[in-house]
Amino acid sequence: MRRRRGLTLIELIISIAIVGIISIAILGIFSAGTKNMVRSDDRTKNTLKGKDKTDDLIIKLNDPSVDPDSLVEDDVNIQDSEFDVDLPGVEDTINVKGKTLEIITTDETGNTIKIETFVPDDLESGASEGS
Repeated sequence: MRRRRGLTLIELIISIAIVGIISIAILGIFSAGTKNMVRSDDRTKNTLKGKDKTDDLIIKLNDPSVDPDSLVEDDVNIQDSEFDVDLPGVEDTINVKGKTLEIITTDETGNTIKIETFVPDDLESGASEGS
């Protein structure tokens, strides 16, 4: 009886096919991961763009020489707002007046991010009105 040394051609072809199928599955996972990283990067940039715009608007709203209506654009909404705040240990409710800013940013791929924040007009006067 002869001793068999090495692989036959069929065994080699089958092993290459199995390695190929496994490689395709692994490459698919890497491809999906890369797409998710790019999408996440776009979303982060869009969020930071909205945050920068929000910071600029807050600075302008605190400038008494700037008319708030002049800051309204297609992607910016500014409304007068008023909140009653109850604090533990404080008997009176504090009424805080200010502006609600709503900024909507959209990136190149169409993802939209909405940032909404409240900017008090003058916290000291709001606190004295509530007491």
